[in-house]
Amino acid sequence: MNSVRQFIERRLRLKVNEEKSSVSGPVNLTFLGFHLSKSEDGSVAVAISERTKTRMDVRIRELTPRNWGRSLKTCFGGLNRYLRGWIGYFRLCTEDQLRPLHKFDTHIRRRIRAIIIRQKKRPRHLYRHLIACGVSPQSAAHTAFQRTGVW
Repeated sequence: MNSVRQFIERRLRLKVNEEKSSVSGPVNLTFLGFHLSKSEDGSVAVAISERTKTRMDVRIRELTPRNWGRSLKTCFGGLNRYLRGWIGYFRLCTEDQLRPLHKFDTHIRRRIRAIIIRQKKRPRHLYRHLIACGVSPQSAAHTAFQRTGVW
């Protein structure tokens, strides 16, 4: 690390951030939000780093707050803009490494359902909304009149 740091600082005249820099092998390397590792067949597996996953989780919580006071179109617009950019950047990941990301899809759907339920405010309004969306009356009643809350 010292020889690399000296080369970068003296020859290239750049400043090295010691917290972010390390000298390591290509296995278990995190770079620009990607986590590089070796797969079972010996090829390179490209996955999303844990830090990136936690940052995405925080951003989803910011984009879908429980007390959303605006229209759902505004919520969907912000989510679509963020997710389109995120997917465009991280589409380089290998297929087997993308499977754990399905939890983000279910989490987003659950938060959107919670926003819709909170916006209806009363169970009978939620019941009418579900009937209008094509849900059977029995399922709509079971969903709308339960007392477990929005989650």
